[in-house]
Amino acid sequence: MLHRMWATPRARFFLASAVGGALALVVFAYFLLEGRADLFAPEFLADFYDVQARALMHGHWDVGSKALAFERFTVDGKYYTYFGPWPSLLRMPVLAVTHDLDGELSRVSMLIAYVVALMAVARMSWQARTFVRGDSMPAPLALVGAGGFVLLVGCGSTLLFLGGRSWVYHEAVLWGVAWAFTAYACIVAYLVEPSRKHIILAGLTSTLAFLSRATIGAGPVMVLGIIVAARVSLWARDAWRRHSDGAESAPSAWWLRWLGFGSPAANRSILPVVAATTIPIALYAYVNFSKFGTLLGLPLEKQDIIVASPTAKAAFDANNGSITGLVYSPTNLLQYFRPDAIGFDRLFPWVTFSKPPRVFGGAVFIDIDFSASITATSTLLVLLAIVGIVAIIRAPRRREGASSAAVLRVPVAVAVIPGLVTVSIAYLQQRYQADFLPALVIAGAAGLWWLPSLLGGRARALRVAVLTLVVVLGAWSCWAMGSLTYLHQRAYGPLVPEASTARLVDVQLAVYDAISGGAPSHVEHVPSLPLPPPGERQSLLVIGDCDGLSYSVGRAWIPVEETPATGLFDLRVTFDDLPAGTREPLLSSSDSRGSGVVWAEHLREGRVRFEYEWNGTPERAPSVTQAIRVAPGEVVRIGIRLDPSIGYFDVRHDGRYLGLDYTLVANSPAAIGSQDVSDAGARTFAGTIDSLPIATPICDRLARLERG
Repeated sequence: MLHRMWATPRARFFLASAVGGALALVVFAYFLLEGRADLFAPEFLADFYDVQARALMHGHWDVGSKALAFERFTVDGKYYTYFGPWPSLLRMPVLAVTHDLDGELSRVSMLIAYVVALMAVARMSWQARTFVRGDSMPAPLALVGAGGFVLLVGCGSTLLFLGGRSWVYHEAVLWGVAWAFTAYACIVAYLVEPSRKHIILAGLTSTLAFLSRATIGAGPVMVLGIIVAARVSLWARDAWRRHSDGAESAPSAWWLRWLGFGSPAANRSILPVVAATTIPIALYAYVNFSKFGTLLGLPLEKQDIIVASPTAKAAFDANNGSITGLVYSPTNLLQYFRPDAIGFDRLFPWVTFSKPPRVFGGAVFIDIDFSASITATSTLLVLLAIVGIVAIIRAPRRREGASSAAVLRVPVAVAVIPGLVTVSIAYLQQRYQADFLPALVIAGAAGLWWLPSLLGGRARALRVAVLTLVVVLGAWSCWAMGSLTYLHQRAYGPLVPEASTARLVDVQLAVYDAISGGAPSHVEHVPSLPLPPPGERQSLLVIGDCDGLSYSVGRAWIPVEETPATGLFDLRVTFDDLPAGTREPLLSSSDSRGSGVVWAEHLREGRVRFEYEWNGTPERAPSVTQAIRVAPGEVVRIGIRLDPSIGYFDVRHDGRYLGLDYTLVANSPAAIGSQDVSDAGARTFAGTIDSLPIATPICDRLARLERG
């Protein structure tokens, strides 16, 4: 019996899809875990959903003022997140029984979301095949296509890029995509077979998509709304006919069949579809009103920390108090779809982000992150989608008792809308390209299975050439997206740990040495701080006699290795027993812009906290860390990073972060244990400080390569 079950066309198709999905999952997991077997490693900006879940478990939406960092919304003295609640609800069963995994569940959540997404891709691919080629037993090449399509979406699209960071932004988008894929598949199933099961699943998954990421989740909800509108229109037409001449109503209309709805979808009870449409909207409105007092919109002006930044102020001022509008669309659309928006480099992985885009129409953006275009990276998926759109347009109208690719017309058309909304905001981000994925996947699946019909009867040489091109473009898509994910995770993204960039450069130098031999051509040298302007992207900067090594992303030098001469200190400190309120200097530095001091402030009960004070133009609020408990004469290991290259300060105690901040840092070596630039504390440190040497093996390796 089991053998007969797996001998069905559907079972074989999904088994092949599962093989492709398993391969994609291995690649995704590698990036998500950063090559390490630690599923629960914490990451900055990865605990928002945990904080929201604990607030909901106590019966309220607001959270602590510090819990959301700069992403908080301040409403009537309370603090809220704008991220949807679904990933928080998912965490609740775990958080209800333990605090040990707070802030450490993002990777687990994202792995689940990725699997959900790939399962939905397989289902959409099967639906498209049945519409275009029927449900006959798939040939071996068709099984390769089934698995290959899931692998392509999993590795050759923005879906893989989302696995590069396990923080709240990528988790939100990934769940939105996963549930949107599933919702579209359920809606198509309902249009083919209008059963109660299918409409319940369509409504549930649409709700989860909407409560994960509203922009992409709005697509399935709009499709359901169109189904309701079509039903109401048909009902009104039939009512008018009965009222006017008593004629019997027709079972359906030609335009309804052209849209792919057919009479079964039109004649079933409308109430379940109305419920499936209104429930996600009502729940979203409830959540939004509970937080912000508005039903659908976000009061962006209440995101107080971001709004206070100079870049955000400039964007609001330039766009009449808003950071959305058509003024941003030309720049975003061109960057997301121009075929040449990608870069190449001499260092592994040889593919990189494109140069910064040209900004049109005087648009003032809050952030333009490194990006490449959908067409340049997901090339095969885009081409299959183009073929699929032609197939969907040319598909015959829905016939009684039969389905065609016409069923996909409304879902594909509506699935484009979230992406068009996304391009109208004052941000340009690689991850936002995921909002176009549902349209690309639905159309791409249709294109994949229509391709054999296009090649049928053609010369064998042409068929082989097309098949070869498909394989090459698929491999290119996966390599290009993997390369961007790798570089963004290890260097180009914000808040990248120095250790990640160090691992990247170490690999790049090893590959370059093994393949090309010699030393990279773009290596600069300076004797000491200050740093020069950033060099060409992926240039290397050696400071002094390997006092530091930095990596250029074009906009800034990213530290690879640092020593005390360039801002990284590994200190062994003993504190004297001093009165509470005493502040003594650990480090100080100054340049033409101002001066900075790292203070150790003594608190009550033998506790000490650390503070970074910047005195210059402009003034910055002090950065204050968590406190630690110390005993007089006890040796305490303190790591401090006072980095002038990117303007960054952090303090670690026994490897644990006590605090971090992006701020102004003087572009000069720091003095240890003394300061003469501030009256806010003592001039010298009363205890003892030993600065331990820090090794620079990657810089030493580069030096050996340069010497030949």
